[in-house]
Amino acid sequence: MTDELKNNPEQLDTVMLQAIDWMVLLESGLTTEQNQQDFQQWLYENPLHQQAWQNLQHDIDRPFQQLQQQSLEANLPVQAITKTVLQAKKRHTKRMLKGGTSFVIIAVLGTVLWLQQTRPLSFIQADYYTQTAEQKEIALKDGSKITLAAYSAIKVDYNAQGRNIYLLDGTLIADVKADPTRPFVIHTEQAQMEALGTEFMVQKHKNYSDLAVLQHTVKASNIHQSKVVEQGQVVRVDQDQIHDVNIAANQLASWKDGVLQVEDMPLSEFITLIKPYHNGPIYLSEQAKTIRVYGVFYLNDTDKILQILQSTQPIKVYKKLDLVYINAKS
Repeated sequence: MTDELKNNPEQLDTVMLQAIDWMVLLESGLTTEQNQQDFQQWLYENPLHQQAWQNLQHDIDRPFQQLQQQSLEANLPVQAITKTVLQAKKRHTKRMLKGGTSFVIIAVLGTVLWLQQTRPLSFIQADYYTQTAEQKEIALKDGSKITLAAYSAIKVDYNAQGRNIYLLDGTLIADVKADPTRPFVIHTEQAQMEALGTEFMVQKHKNYSDLAVLQHTVKASNIHQSKVVEQGQVVRVDQDQIHDVNIAANQLASWKDGVLQVEDMPLSEFITLIKPYHNGPIYLSEQAKTIRVYGVFYLNDTDKILQILQSTQPIKVYKKLDLVYINAKS
């Protein structure tokens, strides 16, 4: 970031919000030739515009490509949906495209939010799932209970040999009824967590899964090894290894009570935990990801959480409708 931007936070705010406006418009696929000319003029009229644009493109990692992928998984045509939204106000669209970007931002981000409320492929395969900001307790036929965190999905496979729960997305807490003849196992892409006791939490990530043991013990396994995890402990399981995690199990599972208790947690991990409770995408700059977070946060108001973070951490939160971009202060 240039010294001029560092020393002028008000100008930085203005430039970043303008860059977000342009990003949404250009990625929408709805630009006119005049829009392209206006963007080029804005981009090159000030070096600060170029710097802000480069930072934003790098940090957000082309979110509308991700949106298109999500729509394919859910069999939803993004361009067709977007065009339908715009056709409903065709006259207004033409006028606004000539005069500015605000209507397009509202239309496209409205489409983004609508798509986020639909079920991705993993949810379509699920027996049980939750939506954004929703938690659900599921009573299984053997007397065991599953509590799903927000935006989570499971598939249940009970048979004479065992009780298998496939965590397709998100986080769960299992309260297991003992049955010596039928093991109770949570499966993720990387791991299997077999209950040797009563209650434990499993959280699925892209390349690993976290296990927090709340009562008694659980056996965590991958294709190479297994480990018995004691009450109060947390481990991280990937395809190759099982690592101890220095956090209390009940602290990691505090979401069940609508609370997040964090201590010395990277901001990137913290944002991952609150995303299922927030309506709209949240993006982090590379510089912001490693900032450490401490405190107690209530999940029923993620906007308030973002306000608290901005007031207590060296970050700046930019928001356009429900799109949030978090950058580190210099």
